[in-house]
Amino acid sequence: MASKLGGQAFSQPAPDDDWAVPDKFCCERVCVTDKLVGKVGGAAKDATRGNCVTVCGVSAQDACTDACARAVCVSASHVPAWNDACIRRCTAECLRTKQGPAPVASTQQ
Repeated sequence: MASKLGGQAFSQPAPDDDWAVPDKFCCERVCVTDKLVGKVGGAAKDATRGNCVTVCGVSAQDACTDACARAVCVSASHVPAWNDACIRRCTAECLRTKQGPAPVASTQQ
């Protein structure tokens, strides 16, 4: 994408994915799996395996976190900070899964 500022053209590289753009409207789908329930922990006690939730929002991270919370943190808890912990774990899991696999260091001989 090229823009003109003060008579000079400059270009901005387009990000590879929506997670790099903080204010871009997008949708994320989260499905309840045994792995996700294990990552979120006890807060997911009433989550139904196979249930999927799609949420659209102003950023991919917000949409993912909200979809995760709606799918996994379905039952409000009377324990203080339990619901907040569930949402924090959803946020962490969304960030972890969107980062992709860690790069493998190459060894040259």
